[in-house]
Amino acid sequence: MVVITNPTQSVAMWSQQAAVADPIVWDYHVVVVVEEAPSDAGSPPAFLVLDHDCRSATVQPLEQWLTTSFRRGLRDDVMPRFRVIPAVVFATHFASDRRHMVDHEGAPIKPFPPWPAPHAERGSSLARLLDLEDERADPLRGDVVDLPGFARRFGIPRLTLPPFTVESAP
Repeated sequence: MVVITNPTQSVAMWSQQAAVADPIVWDYHVVVVVEEAPSDAGSPPAFLVLDHDCRSATVQPLEQWLTTSFRRGLRDDVMPRFRVIPAVVFATHFASDRRHMVDHEGAPIKPFPPWPAPHAERGSSLARLLDLEDERADPLRGDVVDLPGFARRFGIPRLTLPPFTVESAP
């Protein structure tokens, strides 16, 4: 599991279904990275990203997803940071009582997902996931890396992103 956020909780991302226009600025976004089965025994591992909000494809190679989703030349306050957590650790320790999905009166802002809230009896661990400065010993801490570090972690030594440009209005 990969939680994408930053210290300001405002990450610019492109090609997201929820966006009216690119980029959208998320407080956080979650994707899954999986190792693709190698075509032969000597091949280096390849990774796929599952992003249910990506307009171009829900499942795509990691480097393609990165170049679709991010741009170079952004201000630091909208650059992504990635908290990488093994899926089994996330599934075992993440808890949500869905309080982040309700308004001040306790009514859902949007319909809840159809599945039960994970480990709701434990409250919520979302705030800990989003706090990149939290140094507590916690299974959900995972590893926090910047964009180049994330690419390197998954075998992309040099990532070339499209530049950030401001499109002129028609």
